[in-house]
Amino acid sequence: LYPYKMRIEPKLTEEYKNKRKKIVNWVGHNFRKEDTMRILFSDEKIFDLDGMYDSQNQRIWAASRDEADEKGSIKVKQKFPQKVMVWLGVCFK
Repeated sequence: LYPYKMRIEPKLTEEYKNKRKKIVNWVGHNFRKEDTMRILFSDEKIFDLDGMYDSQNQRIWAASRDEADEKGSIKVKQKFPQKVMVWLGVCFK
């Protein structure tokens, strides 16, 4: 046996799945390839300057708690960390 983590998926109803398919079909029938080359796709993401910490995956191997603290097992975190927003836009050209 192997341990597996649970995966998270959005809860979609059949009605919502049908709406998604309808939109995809509409785009496929109403846009030519030349039209899609003029679309700008964009996204944005906010990053903390403190960095990321995942308590499930970051471990310190040590014989005692004191030894672990000496090896850097304490993560210092600000209450209101500075953040940076990154924006990216991609198009055909």
